Amino acid sequence: LFDLSRSYQTRQSTHGAAFMQRVQDAVKNTPALFPRRAVVACQGVQGAYSQLACDKLFSAADIMYCKNFEGVFQAVQSGLCAFGVLPIENSSYGSVGAVYDLMRGYQFHIVRSLRLHIDHCLMVKPGTRLDQVREIFSHEQAIGQCSKYLSSLKDVRITPCANTAEAALSVSQSER
Repeated sequence: LFDLSRSYQTRQSTHGAAFMQRVQDAVKNTPALFPRRAVVACQGVQGAYSQLACDKLFSAADIMYCKNFEGVFQAVQSGLCAFGVLPIENSSYGSVGAVYDLMRGYQFHIVRSLRLHIDHCLMVKPGTRLDQVREIFSHEQAIGQCSKYLSSLKDVRITPCANTAEAALSVSQSER
């Protein structure tokens, strides 16, 4: 039985080699179809992780910022832009459930993916000590990713925001 299986595999791989070479040649000789420039919707504000992803995916993106994940789906579906950038998975906190929930209600195609290193930092106004922090503002996903550290802080309220960049902007403009 093993000999028969090996002979079958050898016969398939010999015939398959020519086919695989044709596929590899086609991939090498086909021009790149993904555009360098595009109008792209992403959730957040300038400086958000989604903007960093846009900058890596497109060399010259005209970014349309949306208040929430659904706004990105709506912008693409309505034709305001051709592409939307959204997070779907996170190595430390799992799936981005809100995006998966929205996927069921919209017609779209995933045309590219990207791994982006996310590095959260606790930011405060100059001169503020950690023991003076009473409230932390961030996106729910970042709060989850940092939950172990955040739970170590005593008497600190955690307030979810639309995104991390918006939270940082809010804190920087606050008198608190």
